[in-house]
Amino acid sequence: LWQPILAAVKPGSLLLLDLGFTNYSAYAELIAQGVTFVTRSKSNAVYQVQQVLHQSAHLHDSRVLLGQERLPMRLVEAHYQGTWYRYLTSELDPQRLPPLYLVALYWQRWRIEDAYKTVKRLLGLAYFWVGSVNGIALQLWATWLMYAVLVDLADDVADSLAVPFNAISLEMVYRS
Repeated sequence: LWQPILAAVKPGSLLLLDLGFTNYSAYAELIAQGVTFVTRSKSNAVYQVQQVLHQSAHLHDSRVLLGQERLPMRLVEAHYQGTWYRYLTSELDPQRLPPLYLVALYWQRWRIEDAYKTVKRLLGLAYFWVGSVNGIALQLWATWLMYAVLVDLADDVADSLAVPFNAISLEMVYRS
């Protein structure tokens, strides 16, 4: 999986990586290519703190050397609802990627997971209705178009109610 990713990304790109994609040698290649990435840190990650950039009751930001490869990274730790979340980024400058933006970006990554869950469970893409390539393509396109319409409708509902979009349940909009 990593080789197509490494071949496709361009310098200056920003990747939001799932915790399951932890691969320090791939991280080293991304850094060498000038690609910025954000990922969650494994609980057993080995690192050495080089410089503390910020430390408060709910947010820590440090430059670290990660793993045996000693990759230069930033470790951002955020305390939210009683739990500490740890994030790693290859962007060493906190002015270019402030810690709060880093955390917010990673949390937005979950919108992708939510979209897949909605499309599979609510819109019925968990199973293909036909076996032909053309039929599968049509089902995929139709389902994602329906999802786009549903999101647009939910956005209009949020505007009408003067609430943030993420306060609106796509499932409730779909069912109503």
